[in-house]
Amino acid sequence: MSLNFQRTRDLLYNFQFSDLFIEELGWSKPSRQKPETLKIDNQTYQYQKIAELSGVAIFEVTAADGNIPEAKVRVAIHQEVTKLINENLLIFITEEEFSYILTTFPIVNATVKEAALSAYRKFVPMFGNSELVSR
Repeated sequence: MSLNFQRTRDLLYNFQFSDLFIEELGWSKPSRQKPETLKIDNQTYQYQKIAELSGVAIFEVTAADGNIPEAKVRVAIHQEVTKLINENLLIFITEEEFSYILTTFPIVNATVKEAALSAYRKFVPMFGNSELVSR
């Protein structure tokens, strides 16, 4: 299987990590897709497995407030997830970071960037919704 660079770039650009890992990189669909909730320092986080391969799992992590937690909290989240599966990768992203990443694509027309950011705001699931951005 050869890597389709354009499709890979498009999936990364659109934060479709599940599709990236499963469709382009050949990972397996997760055995369990139900989101899990975790509370650390009076803040609620949700993590959901989006792909797995040979004992390694990829998780998307969201916070109730929509922000990426500080490093010490990310470590605590990692420690909790590691209790379930030792080899893992956690993916955190916010609207602000998405907007910043869009600015790093200078060849993309500004109207396309605004449309992508608008779609992000519309389709990113609210906390507690089990739908993934990649759908």
